Amino acid sequence: LSEIARLLKSEHNTQMSATLHNLLHSLSNPTTETVYHHFIENQIPCRLVTALGGGGDCLRTLRWTFVEVDVPQTNTRLVVEPRFRESFAIAHPTPAFQKILNAIPDIYVGSTRRLSALVEVLCEHVRLSFHAQGLPVPPWRQAIAMTSKWFPHPSRCRRDSWAQPIRPPSHSVDSATICNCSPHSVLEEVSVGATATATTQQQSSNCKKALQYSN
Repeated sequence: LSEIARLLKSEHNTQMSATLHNLLHSLSNPTTETVYHHFIENQIPCRLVTALGGGGDCLRTLRWTFVEVDVPQTNTRLVVEPRFRESFAIAHPTPAFQKILNAIPDIYVGSTRRLSALVEVLCEHVRLSFHAQGLPVPPWRQAIAMTSKWFPHPSRCRRDSWAQPIRPPSHSVDSATICNCSPHSVLEEVSVGATATATTQQQSSNCKKALQYSN
């Protein structure tokens, strides 16, 4: 907990961070989309970032969307993640991990550097929680998969600025669907709008086999 508490302490860019927190407090039930539009309405230079997921391993390259804010007069950017605590919630956590979950904020506002360190530490505690109960860690709960949500490969990433319309999502596996551990939901998400190419069929088949094995 001490390491997590240290990482959660305020960083530089406190003025922008304070502005963002004030705006977030004015939203009753913030979601990624409502936060993005609320920031735009208040002239916050931001963009909607979508990790497209999919690719060669749909269980370790997850689809996710978050908000990225430019800090004026600097080359830095802040990540705003309204579903931060939710992202690490698991079924039947150990008491030790539940205590950690209770200590982290619902919404993350901070640098990519600090986010990367937090994800690494929290994923290790997720692993310990599973192992303490004699359970394997699902691939979508491992550090490489969780990291792909906020640090996607450039070829698997889309950024929509305030000047651009939000494009409809492509058809790949949403990590929130995966985390519900429902094989049928995941397979439906994979299959919607998929083309009839051999590559897509093979990826869908691989996902189905992996999910059947892990359940």
